[in-house]
Amino acid sequence: MEVPLYLLSAEPDRGGEKEGKGRSEHPGGRQPGRDSLAAGAAMAEEPQKKPPPPPVSPVKNFFAGGFGGVCLVFVGHPLDTIKLMLFTILYGEL
Repeated sequence: MEVPLYLLSAEPDRGGEKEGKGRSEHPGGRQPGRDSLAAGAAMAEEPQKKPPPPPVSPVKNFFAGGFGGVCLVFVGHPLDTIKLMLFTILYGEL
C-alpha cells in the first residue's frame, strides 16, 4: 500500500493559503517547535572548549609505525609471490 506524498511532507496543509500570508493557526503568532529550534541553534553556535589531548610519545609513534610496517610485509609478500607465479605461468619467462 502506497502512502500519498502529501502525508509525508513536513509542512502542514495550509488550506490554499500562500506562504507567508494569512493568519497563523496558533495563538500569538507563535508556532510550536520554531522557538525551541532557534534556541537550539543559538546553543550550537557557542563553541565548546575541550581539553587538549595528552601528548603522544615519539618513541610510541616509532614502534607503532615499525609494527605497521612488519604487518604490511607479512601480508603483502605472500600476495606478491603468488602474483609473480601467476604471471610466470601465463606469460613464461622473458
